[in-house]
Amino acid sequence: MPDEAQRPTSERAGPCDAPHAAGDGERDGFKKEGKLQFYNNDAIKTACADAKDRLGSHGRVLVRVSGTEPLVRVMVEGEDEDEIGAIARELAQLVEKELA
Repeated sequence: MPDEAQRPTSERAGPCDAPHAAGDGERDGFKKEGKLQFYNNDAIKTACADAKDRLGSHGRVLVRVSGTEPLVRVMVEGEDEDEIGAIARELAQLVEKELA
């Protein structure tokens, strides 16, 4: 049986009990203006880059506008559950603040 650290994250990680998402209240997904506001936001871009730097080669960060729901998806993977939870919460809070 391989060492736990050598197994892919997809096999090591269990289900996420509390996904982090920031929504805008629209029922049919983000409108074009909301998507532009998200993708052109320098604070969000900087925070995502900083989060990627924190994780280095031991994780990844994906923050994107949902195509089907009125929210921004914040996904963080890494080795330290506390760290990835903190990063996901920080990013979700920033997205909510910036897009309010």
